[in-house]
Amino acid sequence: MGIGDFKDLLEGLKERDPALYKQMISKLKKTMHVPRTMNHEAKQSPVKAYTILVRKYTCRHCGYVWTVTTQMGKGDTASWTKGGECKQIIVVKVKEEPLHIEADAMYCMNCPTFVRALDREVLEQKYMEVLRKTAFTRMQEMVRKVVRL
Repeated sequence: MGIGDFKDLLEGLKERDPALYKQMISKLKKTMHVPRTMNHEAKQSPVKAYTILVRKYTCRHCGYVWTVTTQMGKGDTASWTKGGECKQIIVVKVKEEPLHIEADAMYCMNCPTFVRALDREVLEQKYMEVLRKTAFTRMQEMVRKVVRL
């Protein structure tokens, strides 16, 4: 028995016994959970609400600036660095207005173009800075190991 046959039976019942027809329809609506027409003034809440996170990145190497927009739900986390400090945010409550964060990046898509545009003297200076910083970092690691022993 298909849906078409069922509809024909209900139509036949409607003509023979209208009271029984109404009773059957009300029971079917209860078991099938047929939604009633919505009031247009009532607002439905969205299935999932998001907080918009706008991160403005600045490359520490070449100075290039770009933004990344992310939708975050309740319980989502985001991490970033700014000024050498690592920071993290956890969405506890969804907000209407976007959250704006400034973050640092050590390397970006513009860095290769930036480096190719530098002249030899500037490249040598930057290379020497990297060597100095790396040597200092290595020395700090060695000192920490000695202190721990």
